[in-house]
Amino acid sequence: MVAVPFSRVSAQVKADGSFTLRRIPRGARRLVAGVAGVGTVQRTLPLDDPDIEVPAVTSASLSGRLAQRGAGPVSGATVTLQFGDLVLSAASDGAGEFSFTDVPPGVYRLLATADGLAPLAVPHVPVGAELELPPLVLGALADGDQDGDGVGDAADEDDDNDGEPDATDDFPGDRHEWRDSDGDQVGDNWDNCPAEPNNEAGADAIPRQPDADRDGVGDDCDNCPDHPNPNQGDSDGDGIGDACEGG
Repeated sequence: MVAVPFSRVSAQVKADGSFTLRRIPRGARRLVAGVAGVGTVQRTLPLDDPDIEVPAVTSASLSGRLAQRGAGPVSGATVTLQFGDLVLSAASDGAGEFSFTDVPPGVYRLLATADGLAPLAVPHVPVGAELELPPLVLGALADGDQDGDGVGDAADEDDDNDGEPDATDDFPGDRHEWRDSDGDQVGDNWDNCPAEPNNEAGADAIPRQPDADRDGVGDDCDNCPDHPNPNQGDSDGDGIGDACEGG
């Protein structure tokens, strides 16, 4: 779906990726394109010409800044973007800033790690066109209070403050994850196959879950792995997705 916010102008995207919007009021307008399981792309265009062609968005960029809680910028940190089996990495500079360019549009998991600091995971980061993240704050491991709630980890029954006690939390240091149903070291909230172990992590231990069609459903549990079908529709219940059967 492609739409112009605060108007009634919208259109469905055709199979070849093209779309046509009609009767758009002139002036600078924000165009928003969204795909389930992939995310959104936004672009502001000057619509002074009655007939304008929008260039295809095939790559995007993301930037941000890391800071330590109660201190200054975090330099030399490793920032990783992960989607399926695609892994991209960047380092923060002296000002704590990092950036990624030429990133395929999609929804990524961001992980920031630095010596002496608690890792910071941010799931479901929609990367489309240009995205600047708000400052990301990392806590010190040495201060014994990972979640910064004023209760030391030794006495805190929920170190990451996610509502799941450490005793039953599969990821006690990650406030976005608490369960790993298939035991593949990828939390259910991000796992593209939560009931099927499919983590092909390398020596760097970064999760890699193959997703050939990039629809957010891993190949091992995708009922149509070569055609994007995030809703996994299967009208006849034969285990083969409608997208592969023309249904």
